[in-house]
Amino acid sequence: MPSQWQIDQALSCVAALRHREAAGDDDTFLMERIDEAETDVFALLRSVVLAVQENEALAGSVAERIKSLTERKDRFTRRAESLRGTALAMMDALDITKHQAAEFTISVGKPRAGLLITDEDAIPAEYMRVKSEPDKKKILDDLKEGVCITGAVLANSMPSLTVRSK
Repeated sequence: MPSQWQIDQALSCVAALRHREAAGDDDTFLMERIDEAETDVFALLRSVVLAVQENEALAGSVAERIKSLTERKDRFTRRAESLRGTALAMMDALDITKHQAAEFTISVGKPRAGLLITDEDAIPAEYMRVKSEPDKKKILDDLKEGVCITGAVLANSMPSLTVRSK
């Protein structure tokens, strides 16, 4: 059984949550659950963990919706590019470079010089960029072996909460 001091500490965490939520977030469902639980610290803990699960589920749903909408956007983009190519081919077949309609004016632009890399391995070094970034796996392995590396130290991560519901 937790001591009164431990219970007070847990309740202060809930008070801080109430303050954060009152500052503008819209999770009234969680606030109602917390208000119902009053000072039963384990009922409050249960309410918070249920809210974690609910918000993780919502985040997953939003991620799926974003994926679906991104795929839809990509289809529309490909379709627009294809239609643009068709319009350009039609203008070429008609031997015209400009056309006016009530909704738009279209014109064929002159081709500009662009770059096409035909053999990347043959490009001289002076024209190559090299990206430099820390090799985190090697640094971690060496630090664990006791090697001192300037600019890096071993550090503990934050504790994490595991929620199992199956």
